[in-house]
Amino acid sequence: MNFSSMSDIELKEYGKVISADYINAVGDKGVTSSLCFFYGFFAFIGTLIWCFDEAMTGKPIIVQTVNYSLLITGAISLFYAYRKDKAMAKNRILLKEEMIEVEKELFKKSHHGAL
Repeated sequence: MNFSSMSDIELKEYGKVISADYINAVGDKGVTSSLCFFYGFFAFIGTLIWCFDEAMTGKPIIVQTVNYSLLITGAISLFYAYRKDKAMAKNRILLKEEMIEVEKELFKKSHHGAL
């Protein structure tokens, strides 16, 4: 974004918006990601072990279905949690960089006008 073409008022307003977004991003505790990691870990890893032990020994089809369902949903949950957590971290970094650039431009404009 070209901050030098923005007026001081536009920069300040944009800075407020970015700051609010950053506060929201930092305030997100990642409960969804934590729950997905927790579920994914136990469902995927636990079921993987149980699956080879139980499901392959001629158990009823319902037991095999439950095992494979937990295995697949656990893997999906781990993948989703990883991607969401990674995206949140990238978003925080981008917002912080934008805030720094806005502050630099405001500082530059305020000192350029004082000269």
